[in-house]
Amino acid sequence: MLNVLYSVLEDSLRPIDSTVSVYSGSPLMLKSGTTDGTVTTVSGNVAVYGLAKFDQNAYANFANGEAGAYGSGRMTIIKKGIVQLYPSVYQDPTNLNTVVQQIWDTAQNYIAGAPLYVNSGLITNQSSGVSSTLFGKVIVQPSATNGGVMTVEVDL
Repeated sequence: MLNVLYSVLEDSLRPIDSTVSVYSGSPLMLKSGTTDGTVTTVSGNVAVYGLAKFDQNAYANFANGEAGAYGSGRMTIIKKGIVQLYPSVYQDPTNLNTVVQQIWDTAQNYIAGAPLYVNSGLITNQSSGVSSTLFGKVIVQPSATNGGVMTVEVDL
C-alpha cells in the first residue's frame, strides 16, 4: 500500500496494462511497443517510471472500476514526492485467507538515506544483478516501532 505524504508530481493519464497485477506502491515502467504510454510492472533492467498510487489486481481494481472507484483504465503514478510504503493486505474472497503482498524486498535491511532500486518487481537497496535504475531513497526505515512502514522519497 502507499500513503502519499507530499506529492510534487503525479501522472494520472497513463493507461495501465490490463494483464498485470498491480499493488499500490508497486514500481511501474513504460511498456515497450506501445504508442499510448501504457504502463506495466517493472521487469528487467529498465527505468522506473513511478510508483502506482492505486491497485489493479484480483482483490481491488481501481483502474478498471471493479471496486467502484474510477473505471478509466488509467493508473495514477507518483513520479516525485514523499510516500509511506507498507505491505498490501487483502482477504481472499474464495477461502477467506489473508493475503499479504510485499512491495519491497524484506530480506534486506534499509537505513535512512539508502538509495532504492527495483529488482524482480520489488523495491530493494541492492543495485547489483537485474536491478533497474535508481528511483529514490529511504527517509524512514521500516521497523517494529513504526509498524513496518517505510517512508521513501521518490524522485523520477
